[in-house]
Amino acid sequence: MFASPGAATPPATAPVAQSLTVHDTRADHLTTGSIARAAPVRLVHVPASHGQDLPLPQTERHLLILLLLACFAVMAAGGLALWKRGWHDIVQRARAEDA
Repeated sequence: MFASPGAATPPATAPVAQSLTVHDTRADHLTTGSIARAAPVRLVHVPASHGQDLPLPQTERHLLILLLLACFAVMAAGGLALWKRGWHDIVQRARAEDA
């Protein structure tokens, strides 16, 4: 969408390409024709809603963020516990082999 010539220019001006030909290649008429017939993409201006049309109220959004943070903390603590247990097992095996 950002590479579209219609998206970067105002609606009143026509997009101008610098070069449409690629040298040392053979043009595919099916693909080239479908691109040429495609309508340019125009950006749609949507006015800011200032929080009026959000899918979730602000308090529920904050609650959801806190729940996600709690889940992440539990997963991080579990991963740290597993990592610590793995190192503990490696150290015990090394001590058992030395004895």
